[in-house]
Amino acid sequence: MLGVNFFRDVVRLQKKYRPKGVKVENNLQTNGTLLNDEWGKFLSKNNFMVGLSLDGPEMIHNTYRTNRSGRGTFKQTMKGVEILHKHKVNFATLTCVNNISGANPLEVYRFLRDVVRSPQMQFIPIVEPKSFRDTAPQYWPESEMMFQGMPETEPSHANSIVESWCVSPSQWGAFLCTIFDEWFDRDIGQVNVPYFEACLESWMGRVSRCVYSHQCVERAWQSNTMVMCLPAIITSTPSLSLAILTKRPWMNFSFQTFRRILGEPKKGHCQNSAESAITSLHALANVLKTAF
Repeated sequence: MLGVNFFRDVVRLQKKYRPKGVKVENNLQTNGTLLNDEWGKFLSKNNFMVGLSLDGPEMIHNTYRTNRSGRGTFKQTMKGVEILHKHKVNFATLTCVNNISGANPLEVYRFLRDVVRSPQMQFIPIVEPKSFRDTAPQYWPESEMMFQGMPETEPSHANSIVESWCVSPSQWGAFLCTIFDEWFDRDIGQVNVPYFEACLESWMGRVSRCVYSHQCVERAWQSNTMVMCLPAIITSTPSLSLAILTKRPWMNFSFQTFRRILGEPKKGHCQNSAESAITSLHALANVLKTAF
């Protein structure tokens, strides 16, 4: 890190030179190992949003998150977590899903939920071509381009084009779906997982995050009824859209109604496929459309 004083100067200059009526918001990405009370007070006072790199419980995190001497950084990162909570800093966990964490989805998710108490969980699949040290992504040769369904994208394949530490396509799908089952069963409206939120928004006709969209444009609602309900259904605030839906006093049905319509979720209903996780949210979106 550049140090607290550097960022104090950044904030001071922002306030001095920002145009009238312009609101400035700051984000900071860190592994948390150098956070202390001074940092916590500064981040809280200036409303920084902090992205915290944390890959799961100690054994999983320390597999690849090491310092220059090769030692794991888990304990230092968890001290950073304590600082963020102590000073009520708004933060999200960014979890790299590799061959190790990808094989332990519930251990990762429950740790972030129950121990870290992460307000928002972002999962990032690690897919690194073997040529990454020498070739930038936009200059990949055609022989190394990755496409859906290619057997060579499996790290275990004899002619794999990705590094051994990568998460495989099937493992990534199983990781998301296992977590989705747990989230669907007990955490809707309590835990913010952008992947699942974005799926629901997408199926309802709107994508708020470009990374989850086919193209980075604002999509219009096709149903006049849905246009009227848009402000109440989907918001750009950190609150979960599903939480908003289930708490609206004017709605004549509850989330339990959704469960009666969709059926009680069963263990493994995603069938280890990322597409199936989306399908579950698609069904929920259809219920919402019908209800409105």
